[in-house]
Amino acid sequence: MKKRILYSLLLTALTLNLLLGARLYFSYAQAGEKDDVYQNIELFTRVLERVRNEYVDGDNVTYKELIYSALRGMLSSLDPHSEFMDAEKYNELKNDTEGAFGGLGISIGMRDNFLTVIYQIDRDCRRLLWVGKRRTQAALRRGLAALGEEVVGGLRFVCSDMWKAYLKVIAAKAGQALHVLDRFHITTHLNQAVDQVRRAESGRLRAIASAQAAHLKNMRWKLLRRGSRVRGKARQQLNALAASKLVTARAWILKEIFQHFWSYRSLTWARYFLDYWTWRALRSRIEPMMRVARMLRAHQELILNWFRAKGEISSGAVEGLNNKIRVVTRRSYGFRTYDAMEIALYHTLGRLPEPELTHRFC
Repeated sequence: MKKRILYSLLLTALTLNLLLGARLYFSYAQAGEKDDVYQNIELFTRVLERVRNEYVDGDNVTYKELIYSALRGMLSSLDPHSEFMDAEKYNELKNDTEGAFGGLGISIGMRDNFLTVIYQIDRDCRRLLWVGKRRTQAALRRGLAALGEEVVGGLRFVCSDMWKAYLKVIAAKAGQALHVLDRFHITTHLNQAVDQVRRAESGRLRAIASAQAAHLKNMRWKLLRRGSRVRGKARQQLNALAASKLVTARAWILKEIFQHFWSYRSLTWARYFLDYWTWRALRSRIEPMMRVARMLRAHQELILNWFRAKGEISSGAVEGLNNKIRVVTRRSYGFRTYDAMEIALYHTLGRLPEPELTHRFC
């Protein structure tokens, strides 16, 4: 008698368990079929609570971390180009694109193969301070002398490319300033290396009539663009190239991997990443990428100064000023004399005081 009662209780419990499980399953399936936002949110909330309470390390995981991770996964599942950014990452991106700066600094660069330009890149003022002929130490010394010892001595940041003449003069004249290398200049070197590999390999494959030459046809600008900005058919072509294991594909992957370097916030981890990337590029046996790796290793401390500046200096506004110089020179269809070009640049980019009106208006 007791066994019958026990068996009946067990059978009843199993039946109730199966009914509850089936009800939950069909409710979830029905929610998925109807695409009801409230029922799906309820499902998400239940899973969130279960992870928070039953995960082995749940005490060290906050609700904010779980929800932010879920949002990142949701957007990344849509396509490779959608990304969720928290407030901190968004502000960093905004500073990079809009050029928000802190303190006093200048940017020194070369334009059109024969100009040395010095920009002011303060928080509230971005303008052309000085422009001179040629790309030499003497030209930069004249530019710093024109600014005056008081201005040069008060500099907090200096941004420039890797030209040796600039590096020597900046170290001698503005050694107190934090010298940051232009990240766009580094990206240019990487793009040039990838393009050299592409041209060499494309010519070699065409010479032997290889079918793999089709992977490199009309791929120049797709390879030079940032990978996250390539979409549609161009994205499919890049994926096919990466799967082909050509030398160009390996060089392009190295270039794309290096873009992650700028996302670090810790100087220590950025140094580890730079050491790893240069080691990997030197072992790739791709000569153009090996040259870039040796160049980055030689200027490692100046590159890491970008992280020591902690976002107070951005080269985004510098690139904007450089583009305006290109616009001025193209709009004029060239200048016959250097003086005419210098005057045009100062009037366009120098933010000069406006002259008094020569006429009276009633």
